[in-house]
Amino acid sequence: MADRDDDLDQEMVAKAEAVIAGLKGAYLDWVTEDLRRLEGLFAEVSAVEPEARGPLMPQIFTIAHDVKGQGGSFGYDLMTAIGNQLCRFVEAREDWSDASLALVRKLLDAMRLILAEGLEGDGGAMGAALLADLHRDVEAAGGPLTLT
Repeated sequence: MADRDDDLDQEMVAKAEAVIAGLKGAYLDWVTEDLRRLEGLFAEVSAVEPEARGPLMPQIFTIAHDVKGQGGSFGYDLMTAIGNQLCRFVEAREDWSDASLALVRKLLDAMRLILAEGLEGDGGAMGAALLADLHRDVEAAGGPLTLT
């Protein structure tokens, strides 16, 4: 009976993996749209004075949170890591100076690079270099740092 249960569990896992693999193209469409929305919000935030930026940032957080939540499910672990970093940075900030906004720009650019280069999983050497660069940038901006 235990062997039959193991066979059923393995069959269910295989079916779930097939469903997820089938949705990968849809994920790329979803995340591309999320990045388009983030770019639009970034443009809005950039167009106002620093003291008026704070109320717009929760919208960036919400979309970045969606990106973070979906990336790992579809094999884009770097999207999850960078989306999480963006969320933690946004929620820790009250001052939205041009310097703080510059880090948001770098995180968004990194997300675009991941998609453009098809960096799945940890992204290999390119992913490691990207995370190392962002690590330095986040530290320089005063954190908090969640990238590993």
